[in-house]
Amino acid sequence: MYFKLSTNNVRFSKNDGASPETFFPKLVQEIPANRIAWAQTARFEGHAEEMVDEAKAALSCLKQSDQDWIFAKTAQSLYPASRTSQGAYEHEHDKEALKLNVMLGDYRTRWR
Repeated sequence: MYFKLSTNNVRFSKNDGASPETFFPKLVQEIPANRIAWAQTARFEGHAEEMVDEAKAALSCLKQSDQDWIFAKTAQSLYPASRTSQGAYEHEHDKEALKLNVMLGDYRTRWR
């Protein structure tokens, strides 16, 4: 089971006295980062780059290794073709997060 972390979650993490600093560490405590993948939510207006920046800022309270899993490595473990041609993981979160939306869309379609 995997958890899709979206712009929606980032924005709602600020409701009812909560904050990204209180919500996301608890989330990673309950669901390991290697089971969480970030993807943009198309319903929200805005540019993809802005949504990536918003998510990166909200998750900056997490360890870098957790951020690496959430923004890239989880999707890469589901879709090995998203690795670089040398087989190494890319750590360019913007690029990977934008690719992730397409990959997770395909994943959801196949498993309905």
